[in-house]
Amino acid sequence: MNEVQQKYYDLFMRSHTLQTELQEMPSDRLSPEYRLKVRELVQVYIVLGDWYHANNLISRIITAAGKQPGVELSWPEAMQLATMLIVNLLEGKPALWQERMQPVLRAMLERSDAVEKSGAELFALLEVADLVQDIRQKMITAQTKRRMDQLEKKYAYEFYMLGFLPTELVVWEVRERYYFLKGDYQAALGCLPWIESLAAKSEFDFLRVNVYQMAMHAQARLGNYQQAVEEHERHVELRDKLASAQNYAYSEYLIAVYGLEQKRRLLEKMRTENRRLEEQSEIDPLTRLYNRQYLERFMDTRTKEKSVEFTAVMIDIDFFKAYNDHYGHIQGDTVLSEAGRILWERRMDGWTPVRYGGEEFLLLKETSIAEALAVAEEVRQALFARALPHRFSAAESVVTLSAGIAARRCEGRRDFERLIGEADDALYEAKKQGRNRCARYEEKAVGA
Repeated sequence: MNEVQQKYYDLFMRSHTLQTELQEMPSDRLSPEYRLKVRELVQVYIVLGDWYHANNLISRIITAAGKQPGVELSWPEAMQLATMLIVNLLEGKPALWQERMQPVLRAMLERSDAVEKSGAELFALLEVADLVQDIRQKMITAQTKRRMDQLEKKYAYEFYMLGFLPTELVVWEVRERYYFLKGDYQAALGCLPWIESLAAKSEFDFLRVNVYQMAMHAQARLGNYQQAVEEHERHVELRDKLASAQNYAYSEYLIAVYGLEQKRRLLEKMRTENRRLEEQSEIDPLTRLYNRQYLERFMDTRTKEKSVEFTAVMIDIDFFKAYNDHYGHIQGDTVLSEAGRILWERRMDGWTPVRYGGEEFLLLKETSIAEALAVAEEVRQALFARALPHRFSAAESVVTLSAGIAARRCEGRRDFERLIGEADDALYEAKKQGRNRCARYEEKAVGA
């Protein structure tokens, strides 16, 4: 095995040891010993970049604690949770446990042992989390810049580490998000060499992968499409290299732990891995949005308990075929990735973003038609503001989108299909009206 494969092999072996120890422990999930092993296992998942299992394990412990009043977090647990909070926000993938735990973490600052323990570090982590949250929601003001300066001038010198991340790395990651969402893409690009250098010295390979992805989006915003394509190629190359190393290490780990004679246990482990791969198969590889396979499962399971008022936003990139034909499929993929990034950010507000097919996208949420109309308009304006040149569009001189919005009470799959069909009808109306606009579904208009 090479060095990278050996690293992942050791991580899988450590994961197995911890899982075995947890299974052999008494069933009390809130005992200090059990929670210590969980914290160690979460850290292994983090290094592997396995956010699904890391957040899921945290959620299980938090749920158990919620059923037993009076349970307090340890300071190491608080540090890990607060750091995970920041990383999830930076990744644009907030977990369900975060909203519930933020007040608990803030309350720890009032504990009598806060000064002698890690109260100052926890305060810094929560300050950073608040800053990242504001930046991601584009609540950027002059005060935001001052808070960033405080992060750099104070915390970077006061703490070598913030939780499990180097403080300097956190500073540059936050700075890059600030410049990117502020629209200063050249400044955002200037942050990436520092992030790449610091990430290479850390154990978190996912940060290195993200550098190329961030560079691709920044170059695309600047209109440097050739550089964007090159960054995309670097991103795919490193991502595939690390995935290959993980797969090889996992295979070696299975053989080492179970042996060929223990077929039943090996097969069960392989089924678990297949379920993990199935979850990955529900993500569109280009845009990183959910795909049609995920949508099928969503429609089958989302309304089993009760009928729910859902809204759907069907989105289509205007004159995308003409764009592909004249600019080429590689730049076409860049446009789709850009649209995917805009839509993925809506997930923080509870929307489910799906790449429906080709240049079509879908947003779903249990909400009002008014919110859906507002979100559709925000998405339309966000893509328009990217100012991606499109000389072959009959709507505008830049890339635009049209959107159709519909709302319906859904009690099962058939209602969801009707809802999506109505949103598609509304999209058709938006196109008829000239494109680069949003239209609401109206029953009387469909038969006209």
